Amino acid sequence: MSLKYIDRRGMDSVKWDGMWSKYGSDELLPLWIADMDFECADCIRDALSDYAKNVPLGYAMPPDDYYDAFIEWESKYHGYDVKREWICFSPGVVSGFYWSVLMLTKPGDGVITLTPVYYPMLNAVKDNDRKLIMCDLVRSGMDYSIDFERFEQDIVENGVKLFIFCSPANPVGRIWTAEEIKKLMEICEKHGVYVVSDEIHQDFEWEDHKHIPTATLGDYDSFLITMTSASKSFNIAAAQNSIIIIPDDELRARYKDFQNRIHVSSGNAFGYVAAAAAYRKGREWLEEVKAQIWSNYEYVKAQLAERAPEIEVGSLQGTYLLWLGLNKYFQTQEEVSDFCENRCGLAFDYGSWFGGDRFAPFVRMNLSTSRENIEEAVNKMADGLTAMEAERAEAARLEAEAAAAAAESEKADPDRKKPVLVIMAAGMGSRYGGLKQIDQIGSNGEIIIDFTLYDAWKAGFETAICIIKKEIEEDFKALMERGAAKHMNILYAYQDMTDIPAGIQIPEGRVKPWGTGHAILAARNIIDAPFAVVNADDYYGPGAFKTIYDYLSHAKDGDKYDYCMVAYQVENTLSEHGSVARGVCTMDDQGHLKKIDERTKIQWNGDKIQFTEDDGASWTDVPVGTPVSMNLFGFTPSIITELKARLPENIYRILRENPLKGEFYIPIVTSELIQEGKADVKVLHSPDKWYGVTYKEDRQLVVDAMLNKKKEGIYPDRLWD
Repeated sequence: MSLKYIDRRGMDSVKWDGMWSKYGSDELLPLWIADMDFECADCIRDALSDYAKNVPLGYAMPPDDYYDAFIEWESKYHGYDVKREWICFSPGVVSGFYWSVLMLTKPGDGVITLTPVYYPMLNAVKDNDRKLIMCDLVRSGMDYSIDFERFEQDIVENGVKLFIFCSPANPVGRIWTAEEIKKLMEICEKHGVYVVSDEIHQDFEWEDHKHIPTATLGDYDSFLITMTSASKSFNIAAAQNSIIIIPDDELRARYKDFQNRIHVSSGNAFGYVAAAAAYRKGREWLEEVKAQIWSNYEYVKAQLAERAPEIEVGSLQGTYLLWLGLNKYFQTQEEVSDFCENRCGLAFDYGSWFGGDRFAPFVRMNLSTSRENIEEAVNKMADGLTAMEAERAEAARLEAEAAAAAAESEKADPDRKKPVLVIMAAGMGSRYGGLKQIDQIGSNGEIIIDFTLYDAWKAGFETAICIIKKEIEEDFKALMERGAAKHMNILYAYQDMTDIPAGIQIPEGRVKPWGTGHAILAARNIIDAPFAVVNADDYYGPGAFKTIYDYLSHAKDGDKYDYCMVAYQVENTLSEHGSVARGVCTMDDQGHLKKIDERTKIQWNGDKIQFTEDDGASWTDVPVGTPVSMNLFGFTPSIITELKARLPENIYRILRENPLKGEFYIPIVTSELIQEGKADVKVLHSPDKWYGVTYKEDRQLVVDAMLNKKKEGIYPDRLWD
């Protein structure tokens, strides 16, 4: 028998073909979900083929050999003598978690886990409105142990009814000792807590570590359910067959009653055939797989120790999933994901998924793949860290130089004022149908501006000027006082359609203000420092604000105005629900903006990004990576003079061309100043994904994105507390 690697691209593999939904890319090397990349064992393929050829595909019962094969396997390799009548069905252990939570607890009951832990366990609790109690394992380096005192205290204080136990431990790779398991069971028995013991990784034991089934260590039948499956050991998750072992008659009757109520009591015939064949004849194949996994582990450990010694490598006792600590390099999930995905092209399971922000600097690496894939991943990580450290060193040098220059500048110009943030929040979004800027999208009632202000505050901005309409003043100010105003100086300016040069008649039927250039002029009397300007309904990301704040801190007009802008990659700014308007940027060799071309209808068409200028009669491609303006500009106060001078002619232009909806755009004025040789605009770049609410349907995407960023540790649960 010879183990064969399979390139699973294009086979409807979740691991390979399903990356887009998880990572927004299908070009990464997937080392995430616990799924193998090896050809299925011959014995399983032969059994399935034989069954399909020779057995009518009518209603079928679980075959006797399925039960017998598993019982023999469990006794021979794990010392657990299972009786046939104890065996129940679930399509997967994750389904088993959900069913157990529903069966053994009621809404509001406490369910405890030892974290970090396999995240579907956490989801099973949260998705069913139970109270999730996470008892963190104690970490010493990359070794993990149980805080039994804390475990018992959490049970008592939270009225815990169920403990979902991961044995062996995923993701940290621990195989629990008999003493540890017994202590957990004693505590649960003492306080009347049911236990679900997930032992799906039982066949992956390394060196002298031996998995011990929980049920073999004492008389726990009245409160214990054990779950396992051939799906992990033999990579047959598609067979949808897991084994639920419930020795206690009463507990098993409750489980079967629950199955009856959802009308799912048995699986499909192919799942039974595959599992029976695996347990009967698959041991040799499994040993080959294990040899490959262990070889991969030793390679990763040795190579990282040599080339990236600051990466902490977990001690692999069980599972084929390696826990890696990147905490010497990164602290937030955003930093980790940016490094792994954007710099290295790798897809890992991220630490925060396994229990929250405190695990953000960790990743879980799937070792069950080819050596070539493992080598590629290690090389990319090591090379990526080398390049990143060089960039950080250079950035530190430049920052030191900038700080020195700033100090000198302050001596020469002690009255220089710090940059301020200007937020344009007066628009009513004709396609959105409401005051989108005050629509709450955060898990604690935050609006997009809250995230904008939080990022700006963290970057160094101390003052924000909000340009609003009088109609929303009361509600808007209340929202600011609840949050950002606790930490920042919030000023207000009011955009009024009638605030235009004397003698200009407003056309009947016009209800919207005159655009972004007019909006900045609404704050002309309070802008007295370099400033960044943003849209209220756009999410820009933390990095953009730090970048533009640092630039504006040293911006100074000379022979030309010293302006800047933050550009985004076009693919990171589009809506899934229709076309958008974007300013496409062209730059010179020095990274200065040459011009901005306004594309008022740009969108995804299949796998291409295209724009049209003739209502869809023809379309022009826009390359992926094209920089676009999202109205994140940085100006000195000199822009006010230019806007005032250009406002009358632009309003007359609007009255001629589109009197009811035409606008006076900042990007157009910026392009004009560049063409006239009056301004240099430095283009700063952001790799972040932009979020905004162009259409009503976009709102849920923003809600989900902000919730995920909280889960990833990018933001605290409550921004301003």
